[in-house]
Amino acid sequence: MRQNDLRTRELDDDSREYPAQPGAPEKPPTRRGALAPVAALLVVALIGAVLVTLSTRQPARGATGASADGTPVAALSPTAATHPAQTLTHGAGLPEGVEIITFTLTGPDEGWGTGGVITNPVTGVPDRGMVLHYTSGAWTQVGPSLPGAYLGGIDMLSSSEGWVMGGDAYANSILLHITGDTWQKASLPAVDPHGAPQIMAMRTPDEGWMAMANPKGAQGGANTSLLHDSGGSWSLIHTSLQYITDIAPVADGEAWVIGWNADGTSSLVHVLDGMAAVELSSPGNSTFNRLRVFAPNDIWIEGAMHAATNADIDDVPLNYHYDGQAWSNVNLQVPDGAQHTGIVSGEVAWSFTSAQLPPPNETAYGAISSISSNASGAWQKLSLPYKNLQSIEIVSSSSADVWAIGTYMVNTQLPDHNGAQSFAGISHYVLLRYTNGAWTEWGRR
Repeated sequence: MRQNDLRTRELDDDSREYPAQPGAPEKPPTRRGALAPVAALLVVALIGAVLVTLSTRQPARGATGASADGTPVAALSPTAATHPAQTLTHGAGLPEGVEIITFTLTGPDEGWGTGGVITNPVTGVPDRGMVLHYTSGAWTQVGPSLPGAYLGGIDMLSSSEGWVMGGDAYANSILLHITGDTWQKASLPAVDPHGAPQIMAMRTPDEGWMAMANPKGAQGGANTSLLHDSGGSWSLIHTSLQYITDIAPVADGEAWVIGWNADGTSSLVHVLDGMAAVELSSPGNSTFNRLRVFAPNDIWIEGAMHAATNADIDDVPLNYHYDGQAWSNVNLQVPDGAQHTGIVSGEVAWSFTSAQLPPPNETAYGAISSISSNASGAWQKLSLPYKNLQSIEIVSSSSADVWAIGTYMVNTQLPDHNGAQSFAGISHYVLLRYTNGAWTEWGRR
């Protein structure tokens, strides 16, 4: 596809103030195989302790029901429905103290995830990391635990094969290959010896893609490089992106890649036969965060346009859809005030509205105050599982049985220093399932 084939609807002007350079990303990638940005800085052991790290798993910005020119097929107007009564069930079966960090479904009621245990409320350094297999309500730990390891990325090809990424307390990268009911440590691609695996997107066991995080690039900030695996041999693909946020393989040697540029914009890159070409770029002060692929002709970009404050609670959703021929910008007509949307399936999206928390819990990310779904053809409010979730990332593709990863923060007051109050904020994950109007959660502290 050529750049001039792109058809978009008119966007807001791009005169917004640019955000900070992506050397220390504020709104990093979210994917089933993506690590948080601290991994990009090779300080993976401290991921749990960084205030903004887990809040980077922002609610995805999705889109649904769009025509090729970007006009919504049906106007989805917000409704005045009240919140249904909250129904929350505690899911059983996880080892004591384990929270689910990443999760991906490999069947109707089967999935794989990574877990971690954090007992130090100040540092947030993980005690241990582990690989977990879920089947019909039962959890099984696969292989031994890894002391001091943070396992923040997973990419499953099937119910019996996949890869897990992470790092240890000494900033060493970890890459595990799952086969059957065990895992083995895998070698890192030699073509980028100083990088750390951040995103994996394998299409077959010996063909796929990886984004490697590097601590410093030509512009001095954190950056990522794109690698392609063909027959077990990794090669470096040169792109214009400074920081890759997601990868979507579509065919042998072909993929869509999104990421951030140095000027406060994001771009979509089409990679084919070793060559990368920019297909579209976002307006200024906006980001492409995530790709959701339901078919080769049904792909969504989830992103956000940022206000001058660069606060998450001031974002506006930014979404694009690919119909197999062209990419188009889509306006979902989300309920007033919703900053985020998450693709649930090719037909359904959720929207998320965030509000500021009172001190000492206030952050630029706020807390989710309402969730709405357009599954019925109009936006209808759903119940909230908690009042302090900072983000939700959809990880399944069924509008009737929705799995998601939520993040929340636990603040601990530190001993007074010269009469001043100070707090340590540790972000945590919770695995959520929403079906028949009820929530089930695993790993909530």
